[in-house]
Amino acid sequence: MNKLFFISIVILLLISCQKEETPNPNVPDWFLPQIEELEKSKGCFGCTITQITFDKKIYYHLYCGYWSCMYCKLYDSSGKLVAWNQEEFNNFLTNKKNETVIWKCGDK
Repeated sequence: MNKLFFISIVILLLISCQKEETPNPNVPDWFLPQIEELEKSKGCFGCTITQITFDKKIYYHLYCGYWSCMYCKLYDSSGKLVAWNQEEFNNFLTNKKNETVIWKCGDK
């Protein structure tokens, strides 16, 4: 009985150690190189990716708390940096919805 219990525990430990970590499915693949670069750097603390809905479209905001530019890394769903004029940007700030953090530095 003790041998069976011990073998079961060892098998469970081996299975749990082999658990494969998968990237967050909500993070688009085109973000993975930037995430990898940030996680390798020493300046990753406070970095997040936020998914935002605006005008029935999805946008992604990459931001690190120590950056001086708040929305300089705002992307559309295809990974293209958004380039709005001031009026469009103000409209975005006023009407954005469903802000959800989908990645933060150190998450695996």
